[in-house]
Amino acid sequence: MKLPLNYLAFIIPVFFIFLLLEYKMAKRKKKEHYFKHESSVANVSIGIAERLINLFVTAGFYQVFDWIYTNYAIVHIPGSWWVWIILMLATDFLWYWYHRLGHEINFLWAAHIVHHQSEEFSAGT
Repeated sequence: MKLPLNYLAFIIPVFFIFLLLEYKMAKRKKKEHYFKHESSVANVSIGIAERLINLFVTAGFYQVFDWIYTNYAIVHIPGSWWVWIILMLATDFLWYWYHRLGHEINFLWAAHIVHHQSEEFSAGT
């Protein structure tokens, strides 16, 4: 079985390049106070931890999903290009509502508020 290409792996170096550019621009404009070293270290650390956690969670979910799909599938999803587009749109739709409800429902906000803890964000946004 061929695994799909992980495009996120290609974006990570770009993220570090932009982080460096942001720092260089702030330094060049003599506005180093705009660049928060602590926030950058925290964001990179959280990103690494999140990727590692997702690796294990995804592997676990994939095994469970594959077993359920193999043994109990009511319909089989074809691997056509149009199916992937529909699934991407459906995933985006669900993610939008998950994020929006994370702002509107107190229980979900308790898990989501970490996303807004930087000094640059308002907790109500």
